[in-house]
Amino acid sequence: MVNYSQFGGSIGVSHKTGQRYVGLLEQVFLVTTLQPWFTNALKRIVKTPKIHFLDSGILAASRGLTFERIKANRHEFGALLESFIFAEVLKLMTGSDLRLAL
Repeated sequence: MVNYSQFGGSIGVSHKTGQRYVGLLEQVFLVTTLQPWFTNALKRIVKTPKIHFLDSGILAASRGLTFERIKANRHEFGALLESFIFAEVLKLMTGSDLRLAL
């Protein structure tokens, strides 16, 4: 979960190029963006959406995560777990008759 500037900076490209790359990853269903939730609509517009990998294995491999590294750094585990749970909820919503908006 990063913003476009961080994503672009981490791979050595501009903010706009990073945004295009994320768009391409969304088109092939590797990632999805989640808009922030606030009751205040203005805050919702200003805040950056989160980018979630839909496959936590690809996320872990791309970050070079190992069991030892996750064990030593709980923050890494939290981010990985958050994306995993988000992807699982998204799958459940897809197969359900309930219409929910994330």
